[in-house]
Amino acid sequence: MRTGGRWCIAAAMSGVALLPSHAQAQRRDGAVLVARVIDAQTGNPLEGAELRLVELGRVARSDRQGIVRLHDITAGSYNLFVRRLGYQPFVGSLDFHDGDSVEVAIVLQSLQVFDTIQVRGHASSPQLRGFQLRERMGLGHFLDDSVLSHERDRDLMTVLVTHLAGLARLWDDSLGEYRLISTRGIDTFPRLNTPPCFVNVYLDDVPLPDVDFRVIYTIDLAGVEYYDGVNTPTQYRTLDSRCGVLLLWSKFVAK
Repeated sequence: MRTGGRWCIAAAMSGVALLPSHAQAQRRDGAVLVARVIDAQTGNPLEGAELRLVELGRVARSDRQGIVRLHDITAGSYNLFVRRLGYQPFVGSLDFHDGDSVEVAIVLQSLQVFDTIQVRGHASSPQLRGFQLRERMGLGHFLDDSVLSHERDRDLMTVLVTHLAGLARLWDDSLGEYRLISTRGIDTFPRLNTPPCFVNVYLDDVPLPDVDFRVIYTIDLAGVEYYDGVNTPTQYRTLDSRCGVLLLWSKFVAK
């Protein structure tokens, strides 16, 4: 996907969009990107999609109208990565020139959704069957669909620290967002200035070392399990898992 003159094309799987790109921007320093992220099936805007200009490390998220804006983009050619939970990620590239304003539509293809009622009766995936088995064994701390559905409109970080004992959130200046930490040792040794103990996070068995909880929605999850360093399943035990392991299971799987 490259801007060639006055037109910019963005395609994701079966979705294709074509929007005019204005030749000049109001700002003289650098270029401006205005992207609109929409659902391929419904055409509705997607809020909370993460857009990243990879080489520049520039990241922004779509608003309720699906709009993402980035200003002061240095002239050059950059890889573009767009993702949202429950959708296949989009990968493309864009060319920017000083003074340009590029407008583009990003069309994301949704993934298959599990019926959550069916999941609770007889799990539809090995991952969710494993979740249900560990929940019955009571080896950790669990949030199932009954809790997640009730809390569907609250942000995930708040839900986690509210319902799972031993978790807290800590602001990380370097990332500009909250990180999830274990409270182990915080109350016992409050004056030792112990470094924060960051929790290992997995989404559908994929480790997320720098997870941004703002792009993971409570409503999209079928289950959550947390281990505070005790009884952690063998497959999730690592050298840095002593602070705890959080497993997130989504309602989505690739078709």
